Amino acid sequence: MANNKISLFFKSLLLGIFISGFGVNGHAATLPAGYTELEYIESTGTQIIVTDFVPTWEDTIEADYELTNLSATGDKFIMGGQPTSVQGAGFWVETYGDANAWYVRYGSSQSATTAFNSSQKSGTFILSKSSFVVNGTGILTPAADVQPVSPMSIFGRLDSNGRVVGGFVRFSNIRVKRSNVLTHNFVPAKNSSSVIGMYDTVSGQFFTNAGTGTFTAGPAVATNSGPISSVTVAGLVAQNGTPTPTTPIDIVSN
Repeated sequence: MANNKISLFFKSLLLGIFISGFGVNGHAATLPAGYTELEYIESTGTQIIVTDFVPTWEDTIEADYELTNLSATGDKFIMGGQPTSVQGAGFWVETYGDANAWYVRYGSSQSATTAFNSSQKSGTFILSKSSFVVNGTGILTPAADVQPVSPMSIFGRLDSNGRVVGGFVRFSNIRVKRSNVLTHNFVPAKNSSSVIGMYDTVSGQFFTNAGTGTFTAGPAVATNSGPISSVTVAGLVAQNGTPTPTTPIDIVSN
């Protein structure tokens, strides 16, 4: 009967190969082959992505964002939907430069706040029927009296004539939850033809620019995949000592 004992170094080497292949930061690839996940994509006011998702009051929208032009005047919508036939059933989030304010609509009327400040230039906002929260602070309450009827647009909204009214923003992720269950997860990405857009990892759909101009792509998200690196080997040696040809595997027969 043989009892095979694998040395600590060999175990660590195998672990290093596993970690190197799957990412030391715990990030698992969320996109299928042919797509590259990006840290963000950025709009300059004329780009827009129109999804097939129509929000209801049961939905909560969470967005990781960075505003890139705080001095821009006028309406700068970064998300929303405008109906063409049902009066007052729109929803949107915008930064209104003339008033230095967030404007938010989730029903028949628009709610505004003058509390916008530089600490809200980036972070996470959460929109639901009961509140609009920026970086953990609730700053206004939407009207929430008429259900939206238009699909959600990202980076802007289409007005009642179908024209793009966009903003200056980077998005790194947008999540939609219903009853705390993830129903949409929009991830910045580019396909094998370098077309930039947002990939919904829940539905498996890739949404691209329906406006004009071109999105600015952020860097690719690092996955730390590939062959084991010299850094990993050096770390293993530091932990276990330099191996000799006779030490990696110790086989003892009984």
